[in-house]
Amino acid sequence: MSGDKWQPIRVREVLRVLSTSTEPVEVLTDLGRAYLKHPMNREGAHALACEWLGTLLAQRFGLRTFETTQIVYDGAAKIELSNGTATPAECFITRYEDGYPWDGSAAHLKCLDYLDGVTKLVVLDTWLRNTDRHYIQGTQAHRNNSNVFFARLPRRKWCSLIAMDFSQLLIPIWPSFDLGQTERLAEDPKVYGLFPDFKPYLRRSPLEEAVEIMSSVRQEEVLEILHQIPDEWGADDEIREVTASFLVKRASYVKDTIEASLSIAVPTREKVDNGAVDVQ
Repeated sequence: MSGDKWQPIRVREVLRVLSTSTEPVEVLTDLGRAYLKHPMNREGAHALACEWLGTLLAQRFGLRTFETTQIVYDGAAKIELSNGTATPAECFITRYEDGYPWDGSAAHLKCLDYLDGVTKLVVLDTWLRNTDRHYIQGTQAHRNNSNVFFARLPRRKWCSLIAMDFSQLLIPIWPSFDLGQTERLAEDPKVYGLFPDFKPYLRRSPLEEAVEIMSSVRQEEVLEILHQIPDEWGADDEIREVTASFLVKRASYVKDTIEASLSIAVPTREKVDNGAVDVQ
């Protein structure tokens, strides 16, 4: 992210509406191209709250994210969504970044400039129970390669991993909030976001760093992020309080279990195709 905060104030033109579940809208703003998500999207307004929470926690992990903010959409540039014509509302918006989705292969990951991000992203997805990248449900694997984004780096052969698309966090706690599920789901043993192709690139050092960061996040810090979310995105004081409490409990459980869950994929030393890698 750049030093100056990116803050567009007006949508000038609608370029296209993507067909994915949250119906991102490519727009031109007063500060250039961007992708906007409106509360009327097919997934629901709560998806914007999840995006905000996941993006800011990804930044806390030291992961690169899209430049993200909130914008008041005034309705002047008409947006047609599956649920009808978008009304004026507070929206989630990210700055356009040149790049492309991961092709799903282990070899393609070699172009990343920061391979530690792969391990950190798995820890983050597991903590947040992010079901929209990779997870196992029964005997079925849900795999979404397009939610692993590579940003091009100018005049360099490398790409940079972007932590993005957090619209399906904490399901089924959000959106149909059920306090009775929080204790059970805090100790959900599944690992999320672990594509089989990620396994050769998992490392102990970033694993330990991510676990330390996750463990240091306090309930008040999560609440501060959640209070930045507009009520119209499906957050109220009860949801904020219980979500913050849940994430602290979940962090404690993941801290104690994630290394064992990844033990096959995180040796003390390993070799990859582009050379030997020491993992301290």
